[in-house]
Amino acid sequence: MRSRLRRAWDVLPQETDLVALLGSLRAGDVALLDTPRPSAGHRWSFLCLDPNGRIVWTPGRAGDDFFARIEAALEPAVEDLPGGPDGPPFTGGLAGWLGYELLHLLESVPDVAAGPTQGPPTAALARFDTVIAVDHLETRTWIVSTPRQIRRAVRLAHEHRSSAHVELPVELAPRLTDDSSLEAMPSELDPVEYRRLVAHLRDEILAGEVFEVCLTRRHRMPWNGDGVGLFRVLRRSSPNPMSAYVRMLETEVVSSSPERFLRLDRDRWLESRPIKGTRPRGETTAEDRRFRDELAGSEKDRAENMMIVDLTRNDLGRVCEFGSVEVPELCTIESHAHTHQMVSTVRGRLREGFSAVDAIRAAFPPGSMTGAPKVAAMRYISSVEPVRRGAYAGALGWIGHDGTFDLSVVIRTITLYRGVAELHVGGAVVADSDPDSEYQETLDKARGPLLALEMAGEVCAKSTPAEVKP
Repeated sequence: MRSRLRRAWDVLPQETDLVALLGSLRAGDVALLDTPRPSAGHRWSFLCLDPNGRIVWTPGRAGDDFFARIEAALEPAVEDLPGGPDGPPFTGGLAGWLGYELLHLLESVPDVAAGPTQGPPTAALARFDTVIAVDHLETRTWIVSTPRQIRRAVRLAHEHRSSAHVELPVELAPRLTDDSSLEAMPSELDPVEYRRLVAHLRDEILAGEVFEVCLTRRHRMPWNGDGVGLFRVLRRSSPNPMSAYVRMLETEVVSSSPERFLRLDRDRWLESRPIKGTRPRGETTAEDRRFRDELAGSEKDRAENMMIVDLTRNDLGRVCEFGSVEVPELCTIESHAHTHQMVSTVRGRLREGFSAVDAIRAAFPPGSMTGAPKVAAMRYISSVEPVRRGAYAGALGWIGHDGTFDLSVVIRTITLYRGVAELHVGGAVVADSDPDSEYQETLDKARGPLLALEMAGEVCAKSTPAEVKP
């Protein structure tokens, strides 16, 4: 019989500056799952410390059921914690990323893309014993840890209270503001080749082979800056609701994601909020309104979004109670720092007998990053994209010992590994896609993260992919 995991807790009547606290932790596994600007459905930020083991996966590990290892790493006998419905939803468990190529454990899809022989792990989750949770609604901090580590955790939380920290200034003059500069950033798919692949996939769609394919490309460049500093700049310049910084195994994943892949709450409700449809923010109020209205009225973007909604409903229907899957929001518009996005919400109640890991298996990878039908779209992606996606297009977040979880879609995300920064961007190709417009969408999505890279450190915009060693 497994022993109960003993926990201790405390609460402080003020917010802890988790970014400042993160900056004081210069080594070891750590995960900050951050809400820079609280909003509906986004109330908490979590800093995960004191790792007690990790599970890792890379392509080629035959017979390795990574999802079964997730199940085994969770502690179902964890003690109940105080706080009730107003307490932190995550008080310990696993945190990290699940990379896109985990799909090969779930579906029969060829793995034909190239990748460096030595690179960051495709998936990495650490089991954290300490969670410092900031409740932005009630402006207080919960600290949950083991009896042995609780005093240190409380001290760190108190020393880094928000009122004691001066925010990072952002009065900088970035150079990568125009499309020509963005186009100069190195990528395996240059502008001509990306447009050619859009036209090719559009022809396949018109031939009836598939309905929608998410085509992406990778920027890869030298990086000599500080990962935590990059995260601080990115959260100021692109404060999206599911931001994150995760450090493990020489890898730093720096994310400013606006999209929820999947969440499971304590009442066993699953929720996904797929994004399909993007426009840039305008330079003036009138231009910004025009872009937003254009997105809201776009039949093409609405069709893209609804295809992914149907796909997500099907994924959730595999594990949810019959008749419980619903779409409370369809094709609404959300505005973020650099983009307007078309977002829908799909939810359903997880059936008895199914676990958190079962729910993740059923919906992974996120449908907004594949296309429809899902398996057919993933096969097309494998046949045309020249490199593996890695963490990108997968999921990032936490999975609690109590069987709940909250995972973002890994987009607007930079991976740092051994002096190299990687950023993937892309968009959905459908029957009426225009190659020029689809390419422009990748520039709009790349702008925020690439500006953050430039502002935070040393980026060589004129380098080529061949100059960056794996």
